[in-house]
Parts: sequence; structure tokens; C-alpha cells
Amino acid sequence: MISNFGRNISDLLQESGCDYHIIYSSEQTNKKVALEELGELEAQLHECPIPQFMAVSTIIKLPWTLMKFYLVLRKIKPDVIYTRGTLVGFVGRIAAKLVGVKRIYHHQDDFLHREEQLGSFQKWLFRKVDVSLTKITNKIFFVSDTILKEAIDSGIDQQKCIMVGHDLHPKFVASAKNIYEGRHPIVEAIMNDRNTFVVGSIARIEDFKGIDTIISVAHHFKNVDTDVKFLIRGNGSKREKYQAKIREEGLGNIVHLVSDYLPANEIPWLFKSFDVFFLPTRREGFGMVFAEAMCMGRPVVGPKIYPVVEVVPEGLGYLIEPENTLAYVEAIKDIVQNEAKRNALGHKAKEYALERWGKKSSAEQVVNVLLG
Repeated sequence: MISNFGRNISDLLQESGCDYHIIYSSEQTNKKVALEELGELEAQLHECPIPQFMAVSTIIKLPWTLMKFYLVLRKIKPDVIYTRGTLVGFVGRIAAKLVGVKRIYHHQDDFLHREEQLGSFQKWLFRKVDVSLTKITNKIFFVSDTILKEAIDSGIDQQKCIMVGHDLHPKFVASAKNIYEGRHPIVEAIMNDRNTFVVGSIARIEDFKGIDTIISVAHHFKNVDTDVKFLIRGNGSKREKYQAKIREEGLGNIVHLVSDYLPANEIPWLFKSFDVFFLPTRREGFGMVFAEAMCMGRPVVGPKIYPVVEVVPEGLGYLIEPENTLAYVEAIKDIVQNEAKRNALGHKAKEYALERWGKKSSAEQVVNVLLG
């Protein structure tokens, strides 16, 4: 799914009148959906066999990927290249240098922390490659102070670093005012009646997202009088693992893991269909999903870690010490039992989120640099 931030950058590039191209991976897990979303951006699209996950086996494919990327860039002859993601950053920047692109920019997300398939040595090695590529990179964009500090500590030249923050797309912001008739069908399908309390999560189904913690928390609501359901919407490499875990632990009636594709214009409706947004993630590049939930007036429960604390200020959500399952349970119980408190917190969070991320200032910074 294309992020709010990505759509903002795309809009501004279109408005500038520049010749705008997007190079996308032919190895997308859901290529049809990806093409539908990319088609909405009205850019010229080019396909390249870019692996979707970092792994040792990926190295074998990189020469082929680099050659294809190089050929695409030779055809386009861009003045500027902007890469995002570790693998795209590797091959894109090298190919751009070989082609002779003068202005090379990169967006640094998370320094491989979320790549669970890599061992510590592999992460160290790939990070060294990432840092070395900054020598051929004009500027590097960051959306969180946490990752920016880590970049500088890793040896990246501070003069090349630009902190830009994050944005919500205007269409997403406008949806905050929408009044929907009933809950989203995905949510209605798991409810017993209109009084069912829905704890919602939107995330990649990977270990680092804390899916196991959501399941552990749900255990504590198995035999309570209140009708509480947990809905996790997402896809990922660990989906079958957690589906099996939910079945084995007899939680099929409480925890619902769904992977239904939703168009971008339905995501706000899904957020608004939750009573609370809960994600006990162990690592985030930024944590924009918390900002999206807050923008839709949902109280949020998450971990007290960086950079989540940059997104959810004290008093605008429940921030819990990582891995403290019982504290997560108590936070959700407090929200379930206190409707007035829940509504007041959601309203305060919404006002903050719309003011903080409801503009295009971050995307404007990126585009101003890209266009010189």
C-alpha cells in the first residue's frame, strides 16, 4: 500500500510539471493491487525485478537487478533519482552513479532493524554497505529523530542528513470529517451485535509487530463478561504461523486475522470502525499508523519506545513499557470500561493529529530538494 507521505510527494511532483517516473518491483506479493495504486499516481511506470526482502540469497540476485535497473535508468535519463527502501537504495544509487545521474537522493527508513530474517552479522554488513553508499548520495531524508541519530552515530555525514518528518494525505485528512453508516464490513463480520467492543490493529504480519503479544492480551478477555473482539488486518510472511497459533490456543472466536485488500479510500472507515487501536510493535521506522488512528479519533495503545513516543505524546494515548502484557490488558480494560474517557481521549488525539500531520510540509521539503 502506498503511504500517505508517498502520495503527497507524488502529488507535488505531478503539480510541478516535471517528467515523473516510478520504478517498481515486478516481484510484488500482490502485483495487481500495486499496479492499481501506482496507476492512480499518473506517473510513467517501469518494472524491475527487485527482491522484496533482504536475505543472504538476495545477494545472488542483486547483479541481475542492478543490470535491469541500470538499463531502465539509461532509457529514462533522469536528472534526479530518489530511492526508498534498503534494496532499492542499494541498486538504485549504484545504477544511478553508473548511468551518470548527478543528483542522487535516498530516504532512510530503519537500518534493517525490522528485517527479522537477517542475523546480527548480516545486518552489520548490510548497514556498512548502506553507510558507504552515502558517499555517492547528495542528501538523505529522515522522518524520525530516532533514525536520524542512529545514522549520524553510524558515521553518515550530518551535512547530508535532512530531517523532514511525516505527512498525512489531504484525502485521508478530509476523511476525518466523514460520518459512515455503520462499521466497515470487515469489522461487522466479527461482531456479535452493535455492543461488541473492537480492538483493531493494522500491521504487517511479522514477529516484530508484536502479533504474539496481541494474542497473549486477547487471552485475558476470553472469559470476561464484556464482548471484546480483536481484529488484525494485514499480510506478511508470518500470517500462517499466527493463524495456526490462534486456532491452537482456542481464540478463533476472539482474535480475527484478516488479509482483505482495501482501497486507500476505505482505510479511514476501517480505523473509525475500531473502538481502540492497539499495536504492541517492537520496532518502527516512524509509526505513522498511530498518527492515522489518532487522526480518525481513535484512542491508541502502543509501546513506550522510540520513535512511537515521537508520534504519540504523553497524555494522548496509552504508552506501555514494552512486553508488559498485563499493562496492555489493563490499558484496554480501562478504555473498555470508561466510554467518556475513551471519547475525550480520541477527540484530543484527533485535534493534535490533524494539526501535526494534516499538511504537506514534509513532502514539500522533500520535493523542494529534489527539484532544486
